[in-house]
Amino acid sequence: METKGIITDVQVYTYKNEIKRKLTSQEKAEFSLKGTLVSCFTYGGIEKNGYNFERYILPYKKNMSEKVFDEIYDEMELHFQNCTVNSSVYTDADGSIYNSLTVNN
Repeated sequence: METKGIITDVQVYTYKNEIKRKLTSQEKAEFSLKGTLVSCFTYGGIEKNGYNFERYILPYKKNMSEKVFDEIYDEMELHFQNCTVNSSVYTDADGSIYNSLTVNN
């Protein structure tokens, strides 16, 4: 896995903007899966038998090896054990309500 240890939105943003080269297709796929896992966790969960996993997460398996997919899933699942979902933190002009994810210290 090329993105091991880069697990928060802030880390991903910093990494993408500080490197002096373009991301490889593998890095792009890994970051995309990590972003989807964050979103799914924040809005309903990432359980392997759940809707979010089947609908949004599992399709990433076709873009990488099963080993890398499992490593990313496991890394992010462990990270989420130290996070709190904050519900209804923002409502936009259209009435859409947003959640946020906080990493606990």
